[in-house]
Amino acid sequence: MLISFTPINVQVLRLLHTPVVSPSSSTGETPIAPVTSGFEAVLKRLMALTSNVQALLKTIGCMAITGLCVSMPLHAQTVTSTFPVGNDPQFVAFNPVGSQAYVVNYNNGGDGSVSVINTASNTPTGTTIPVGNSPVHVAFSPDGTRAYVVNKGFFDKSVSVIDTASNTVITTITTGIGVLPNAVAVSPDGTKAYVASQNGNNVSVIDTASNTVTGAAIPVGTGPQHVAVSPDGSKAYVANANSDSVSVIDTANNTVTTISVGDLPYHVAFSPDGSKAYVANFGSNTISVIDTASGTVTNTISVGTGPLGVSFSPDGSKAYVVNAGSGTVSLIDTASGTVIRTIPVGIAPTSVAFSPDGSKAYVTNLGNDNVSVISFAPPISEASPIPTLAEWAMILMASLMGLLAFVRMRRQ
Repeated sequence: MLISFTPINVQVLRLLHTPVVSPSSSTGETPIAPVTSGFEAVLKRLMALTSNVQALLKTIGCMAITGLCVSMPLHAQTVTSTFPVGNDPQFVAFNPVGSQAYVVNYNNGGDGSVSVINTASNTPTGTTIPVGNSPVHVAFSPDGTRAYVVNKGFFDKSVSVIDTASNTVITTITTGIGVLPNAVAVSPDGTKAYVASQNGNNVSVIDTASNTVTGAAIPVGTGPQHVAVSPDGSKAYVANANSDSVSVIDTANNTVTTISVGDLPYHVAFSPDGSKAYVANFGSNTISVIDTASGTVTNTISVGTGPLGVSFSPDGSKAYVVNAGSGTVSLIDTASGTVIRTIPVGIAPTSVAFSPDGSKAYVTNLGNDNVSVISFAPPISEASPIPTLAEWAMILMASLMGLLAFVRMRRQ
């Protein structure tokens, strides 16, 4: 039986979503009331001085001065804003060059569009690019001059090529694209674009110079949902939902090997150094971690319900996983291979992408027709002044008072 998640199961994704805690409290704890007056100004200064003390105070639980407590998160990673886009946003990608992102809007199976986002202000520019029927995916060329949008419509099955300078479609590729194309990935040198076909069970290769499909389609597993090209361009990984596998294409000769993963793999992403590939398994609520050198699964990480997408931070230290069923993002520490935080977002999130500088991530929320912005505080060396001796004394005193208050609370 052929399984299709986008766009056929849009309503299923909405039904899978369950209420989550408010973004103000990702742990479900009651938020601590904010401090006021001059004390708040002192605390803001202290918070700007050192993240190490913040981590200590967070471990202690609260800091007590004159009977007040304050929560001091370390490098907060939360939803800081949202902005509206088109109907049924399916996928988001940042242009690697410049200050724009593209959001693909499926539009309930009709003629779709791409919303152009100003990434400096985190707002739509007002420009909407008409594309083909049922668009579901977009990928930029490495130089940022072109974007390739996959149109999944049964009678369309095409790729729209957009000139990013003018935000207009300059050509539409139809010949050689398989039935129900699902995803596209561009090679690091920009010469090829790989298109996964869900019903064709194959991958078509586009020559980007001529914008034509070259050679025969490459057979892969059944129900391919996503394709990604390794950072060195030597391999393309294809997530096959119906065969619970990843097809590994050797891009030099188009030969294929297979790696077994979890249930209903939907998305695959490479770490920036290419040493790992993360596969989001929609059916088993897990991430399969593949060692790309050996081609074997070395770890399986449990995440939220119905993971649909995964993206690495530019430095490779973190990976974000969007969970369509639970309306959350799982933050994975890639060194330990564990989930270190869960961030509530919107209804039925479908994709996540990091900005090139790593300062933010965008999450498309299919059920809300919007995008959540997750912002990251810069490292302490960039964000904070060097504390004076007097300020260090204040920090030490505050820490000791916090510890004393914690001990007193434990004794009560």
